[in-house]
Amino acid sequence: MARTRTIAERGSFIRLTIFPALLSDFLHFIFEALAASRKAKLTIAYALLRKPLQDTLGLLEQLVLDPNGFVETFTENPVKLRPSKAGGIEPHARRICAVLDMISESDRFDAQFLATLRYDKNSHDSFDGVCNKALHLLTEHKSIQTEPLNFNFIFTNDEARQSQWYFIYSRLPYVLYYARLLFEHTLMEFGLTDPVYRADMERRVAAATILWAPAIDKSYKHPALEKLVDATTLHVVKECMARSVRIPSPHDLARMRDTGALPGEFRIVTAARHFRYRAFNAISSVAAHLDQMEPGARRILDRFRKRPHHDGG
Repeated sequence: MARTRTIAERGSFIRLTIFPALLSDFLHFIFEALAASRKAKLTIAYALLRKPLQDTLGLLEQLVLDPNGFVETFTENPVKLRPSKAGGIEPHARRICAVLDMISESDRFDAQFLATLRYDKNSHDSFDGVCNKALHLLTEHKSIQTEPLNFNFIFTNDEARQSQWYFIYSRLPYVLYYARLLFEHTLMEFGLTDPVYRADMERRVAAATILWAPAIDKSYKHPALEKLVDATTLHVVKECMARSVRIPSPHDLARMRDTGALPGEFRIVTAARHFRYRAFNAISSVAAHLDQMEPGARRILDRFRKRPHHDGG
């Protein structure tokens, strides 16, 4: 490949290969962690969360901020891509802040809070310490040192398990919301997402976020979470006003979360939009296979796509 492609082509090819692989790795770990949590297997859940939140997401952030530098380092010495432990969490906070500026989300997210959640062993409000305890029976770091007459996570009682659940479900949605926006931004390099579909998904996640907030236990409230919920609520209200529909009620929000429907939207309109997504996906699948088709078949399909169509069929 190095002998047959330009530097730009090689970089684009490598990024196109790396991103879906990292994204798949991230999603598999998150899915299995949530599945374990649902079964009250919280030791496994926390053990699985450490890699996607620290390593995989950190690599994706580097890929977004410096794609050419990332490819060069990946080609020559990928070990250098490991996040540095020197300087505490500040380098991580600066990296996340730069990402938030790039994806225009600084008004909704707190870079320092995201960095603390993912990397700060010294904070009780962090996945890092809990995930390390879940991974190791014995830990030495002063902030997460194993207590006398104990092994980490071995003698967990119902009260401790409940607090572990509260922490996951009050903090992980925040990180995943940020991660999803980062993924969407990166995907734009490889192809356009149907704007109607993207707006639909944004409404669903926004509605789910607004409905999630009241369920957070009061001892796990945080200004960064309130900032996200307030900004997201304002975004939904502005969209409803722009579309001349009513401000959503809790029932409207539940429907919006499940189907992407606007307040008062007819079910047939929502169904038609969902049909559009399936059609768009089918067309995209055909387009993706065009280059693999025989030249004759490709010419026939190209003529069909360019042929004018009328409502009469």
